[in-house]
Amino acid sequence: MGAATCFICPAGWSSDIGSTKCRECQVGRFNGEDGKSCTDCSKGWYRNSSMATTKCGECGIGEDSSEGSTRW
Repeated sequence: MGAATCFICPAGWSSDIGSTKCRECQVGRFNGEDGKSCTDCSKGWYRNSSMATTKCGECGIGEDSSEGSTRW
């Protein structure tokens, strides 16, 4: 039986402890570095499904959002 191999998930992706698969960060979350966990976008920032998984976008003038927001 072969030994399991650990690997680093790329930026924008993460995996649960014990998982053998990387998963894309969910909307409202991001990951800008290889091997890091996805985290919520900060208050005033957002990420929706049409955006890159490696960063959040800043809300515009007169707009705000809660932590982990998808904006709309």
